[in-house]
Amino acid sequence: MSIDDLCEILQSQTKLSGEEIMHYNDFVKKMYAENCKERIAYGQKPYDDINYYESANYMFLTKKYKEIVNS
Repeated sequence: MSIDDLCEILQSQTKLSGEEIMHYNDFVKKMYAENCKERIAYGQKPYDDINYYESANYMFLTKKYKEIVNS
């Protein structure tokens, strides 16, 4: 699954109903879970925890979240 595919899926899940929008922390949890699956599938060690994942990918996560929320 490409990052664009993942973002498309997350976009459909981020805007829940009408104006209700997924909270950033929930978005990060979903991204972390997907990242763990991908890293394991590629034989890589997953990040130790969600906080380290978010710190290492903060710019990417905030950019993608803003893109999804504003679309």
